[in-house]
Amino acid sequence: VALILIKLGQIMHLEGEAQAQQEAGGSMSDDFVEGRNLCPPGWSMYGNRCFNFFNSPRPWIQAEHFCLQSGANLASVHSLDEYKFMQDLVLARTGEYTRTWIGGSDAIQNNVWMWSDGSRFDFQGWGWGEPNNHQGRESCVEINYGGDKRWNDWACEDQFPFVCVKKLNC
Repeated sequence: VALILIKLGQIMHLEGEAQAQQEAGGSMSDDFVEGRNLCPPGWSMYGNRCFNFFNSPRPWIQAEHFCLQSGANLASVHSLDEYKFMQDLVLARTGEYTRTWIGGSDAIQNNVWMWSDGSRFDFQGWGWGEPNNHQGRESCVEINYGGDKRWNDWACEDQFPFVCVKKLNC
């Protein structure tokens, strides 16, 4: 858990610097306004971000590192429609609603949920009775959990496929 806390702190620091640099940039390009898919091959556009599902199970921190190597982070979720888009992406790639890591974690402080991309935790899709930090060891967010296919807190060292997200380069 200590290693996860250190790594998450490093990731969030680096992402915060990158976000500040991006916010200092210009406005969206005409390509986005015209509605073209500006995402790299294999990535799917929703709003002003590109999403990709990777069906290679890893622990949460290794999934985040994989996303970072692609210029992305584990996905943050900011609306019900965006969550449904991610679920549909997983369904299209696997044929089912596979349990999948996204970028939420409370590893820094219990029950203070944060996104690894540094964005606001302004939408929540927890399943009934979640998050519950079962046995004091659940600090990472998975989707498609249980019969209602909602969010669940889970042990970060367990391995799941994952969704990465990156902002459009406009």
